[in-house]
Amino acid sequence: MWPASYICDLLDSLDVAVCEFDAEHRAVRWNARFLEFFPEHASFIHPGEPYADNLRRFYTFRLDPSELPDIERYVTEGVTRHTQQQQPFEFTHHSRTVKVASLPLPNGGRVRMWREVRRPDAKLSSTIPAFDLLDHIPDGACVTDASNRIMVANAEFRRLYDVASDLVIVGQTLEDIIASAWSSGPAIGAMRARIRAGLTYDGAPFEVELPRNRWRRVVNRHETDGFSYQVHADITDSKLQQQQLVEARDLLRQKNEALAELARTDSLTGLPNRRQFVDQLTHELDCTGMAVLIAIDIDNFKAINDRFGHPIGDVCIRKIGRIIDNCAKKAGAMAARIGGEEFAIVGSKDLATVDATATAVHAAVASADWRAVHPDLTRVTLSVGIAEDALLEELQIAADRALYRAKAQGRDRTERFVA
Repeated sequence: MWPASYICDLLDSLDVAVCEFDAEHRAVRWNARFLEFFPEHASFIHPGEPYADNLRRFYTFRLDPSELPDIERYVTEGVTRHTQQQQPFEFTHHSRTVKVASLPLPNGGRVRMWREVRRPDAKLSSTIPAFDLLDHIPDGACVTDASNRIMVANAEFRRLYDVASDLVIVGQTLEDIIASAWSSGPAIGAMRARIRAGLTYDGAPFEVELPRNRWRRVVNRHETDGFSYQVHADITDSKLQQQQLVEARDLLRQKNEALAELARTDSLTGLPNRRQFVDQLTHELDCTGMAVLIAIDIDNFKAINDRFGHPIGDVCIRKIGRIIDNCAKKAGAMAARIGGEEFAIVGSKDLATVDATATAVHAAVASADWRAVHPDLTRVTLSVGIAEDALLEELQIAADRALYRAKAQGRDRTERFVA
């Protein structure tokens, strides 16, 4: 576990600011140096305060008024960085450049620590000659002032952002150049805000999108003299590969889902097949401890096939499947085709509803226009068996017995199994 508060005092003496958060991202403890680095939290932060509230106060002080409408996005991104950060990065706050690290704790929380970065003062005169080195860098590169305005850029930078060789870009910002590349397209305000946020963090890569599905990765480094150095790389190929991988994975998932659905669906009627029927029946038994099963069989179906042919028999099966499915759905039940001319309904435990469903199936089949299937087909009937039980195998056996009784007693009727 993270040690007691005396560790915070020890870190004070080492000029290290620290703040601990629990597994729910709520403040636990902090030291005096933390309030020195971030005075906006003094008198406000308290044990149990969500990190999101802490960040909201931080950004309220830090953001330009034009950026405040986007503060919730900044807060959300900040919480994500807090939970996922693996490497330290630097940023400047209250004229102090600090390096921050975020470390996970055994209890699921995290501790954030800040240390001030002190570098020797750099004079402009010592920096300017280094500008000539930019053209020797294979990636795009530029140097910006304290306002993120470009002071110099190399030829690769211009190529990456389609900047004409005769266009003066000194004094422009990266936001200006990318907005110009788009001219029209994504929301320019939101895009500018993302770029400004990315440039805030020292050494933390961020990505920008250009027209025609092109992508650039940017890394910004701040110097104590107010200058920043940016390196820009073309990541279009890797981004497209990543997108293709995601698309391929999504397509594979969809195909697997479709195959799984096919494995649970009867190809002739589109109804759930025996596998899905057994799964649903098992689910009902697990959830309620008792289920009601309606077993249905087309009477004299072999005679229909023999007289009219199997294609007509298939039409009959599809038509009866639709009738049974409609009646089952009205009762909040599930219909399935479990064999050649055999159907089933996993019904409500309310036997009155089950009886009404069986009656509705008989009536719908009796009133169906069977001559539309074949001019000589005048009538189709069903035998129905109903059973109730708490065990899967016994329930199916009982429903079959009730169905056989309906067959034996003349067909076109419903029988209920009585133990």
